[in-house]
Amino acid sequence: MSTRPHVLLPLCLALALGGLSAVAVRAQPASPAAGESAFDIAMFQIEGNTVLPATVLEAAVAPFLGPGRGMAGVEGARQALEALYQQRGYLTVLVDIPEQRVQGGVVRLSVIEGRVGGRHVLGARWHDPARLREAVPAVAPGQVPDFHRLQAELAPLNQGEALRVQPVVKPGLRPGTVEVELQVRDQAPVSASLELNNQHAAGTAALRLSASARHDHLFQRGHSLQLTLQTAPAAPQQSRALVLAYAVPGQAPGSAWTYQLSASDSDVASLGGVQVLGRGLTVGLRHQQLLPRTEGASVLTLGVDLRRLEETVAFGAQADRFPLRYVPWQASLADGLALGAWQWQGSATLGAAWRVLGRREVSCPLSDGSVGTVDQFACKRNGGDGSFATLRTDHRLQRAAPGGQWALRLAGQWASGPLVSAEQASLGGADSVRGYHEGEASGDHSRLLSLEWRGRNRWPAAPAPASEAPAPASRQELVPLFFADVAQVRTESPAPGQAGRQSLWGVGAGVRAAAQAVGLQWEAGLDLARAGRASAATAVGDWRLHARLQARF
Repeated sequence: MSTRPHVLLPLCLALALGGLSAVAVRAQPASPAAGESAFDIAMFQIEGNTVLPATVLEAAVAPFLGPGRGMAGVEGARQALEALYQQRGYLTVLVDIPEQRVQGGVVRLSVIEGRVGGRHVLGARWHDPARLREAVPAVAPGQVPDFHRLQAELAPLNQGEALRVQPVVKPGLRPGTVEVELQVRDQAPVSASLELNNQHAAGTAALRLSASARHDHLFQRGHSLQLTLQTAPAAPQQSRALVLAYAVPGQAPGSAWTYQLSASDSDVASLGGVQVLGRGLTVGLRHQQLLPRTEGASVLTLGVDLRRLEETVAFGAQADRFPLRYVPWQASLADGLALGAWQWQGSATLGAAWRVLGRREVSCPLSDGSVGTVDQFACKRNGGDGSFATLRTDHRLQRAAPGGQWALRLAGQWASGPLVSAEQASLGGADSVRGYHEGEASGDHSRLLSLEWRGRNRWPAAPAPASEAPAPASRQELVPLFFADVAQVRTESPAPGQAGRQSLWGVGAGVRAAAQAVGLQWEAGLDLARAGRASAATAVGDWRLHARLQARF
């Protein structure tokens, strides 16, 4: 994603421990060169090691034991040991051959462990230097630095754009030591955004306004708090939503716990005098863990929600209530990969709920007009069940091409049976099938295919210095695009008069723009799309403009 997510940990090493050179060789038996005196090697006595098990060292030099090995065998063992330390992440370790007289086939090798003499934080403006030092115990003074461990410790620090920490190793003030500088590039941890768009459902006010504020470094401990509010400015009663999220770094490197609260309230009057009121409250917990790979990292997320939903359908003096309370669980995995001109990002989310955790009977209007007591899921949805499972996938593939970039998206949902509306896939709108209102098609199963061509930036920013890439927050951009979206939903056990399948497709063109003005970063998007399939609210050939404008600081 992601998590983001690829984590890049640049290590700028300037090691100068008496001419240290890292020579990686493959351990293989060595024979004495012509003219060298041969002697037997029965055992290597390795002195000065404190970081690797003795059995590991013995295995590394074992191929160089034997009769007649001579100095070639000794040098081969030295190089093999040095390469072993390098591979294990101990880049400040040298192996030396001290002056000695070989007696009884015993050869001494001396391990010189370069230790950290000082650890310094440079350039930190918004983050406490003392806490940054504490976050990387792998390079604490007196330690033999393990750079593999250091990479793992830097991963949670370098997750976001607000903080970048780069370690630089320099010669120490005393022989046999190194100085570690943690060079910091950080930004203010406070950010906010305001967005106006027309992502609305059919029959509701056209505009939506959302505001978000975030602090990513509370109490100097990396805690994050985000608040998001959304409404319909012209008719606030039609759409009101609040989302509050609080994230705390976990004890394991690259892990975090997130506590979420979301509340929504809507009151929509539809044609025919029917009024639909919906209220929802969800309390959730998420645990996120980075899974490092050779390049980048996967993101594993485990979560559970407590949901309380209530829908009231009123017609005249009659009002039918459909309450729902249940506990869905989820597990998701997100990853990404770059191969030359190709870039792939994908995620898979498995969701599930069990009837035993949500068994509840409610008063429900029956088909004969009476009111009876039934299971809450059966009341909300014909054939609904408190035990269900879903699998959602979303894959995006991009490829650079002359003059622009191709982007392909494949997404879908599978369900074990009939789902309540909160768990169904909802398609149509700016983020799925353009040319339609938001959520014009919904169902238990879905599949989405989107193909997009993005042209070159027609508003290039001023060239950045060769040593410095342009900051994403200050980019200037004007990119044309063309797209085609197609999707289908399928509903199990549809109600009388409800279609079991529904398809949508649209084609069109758009533009993306970004610029910095009056101290704010502005982003805008316009997509003009033509609907190719009729729905309840859209006719074939209808044109729809999807627009959004966002300001951030």
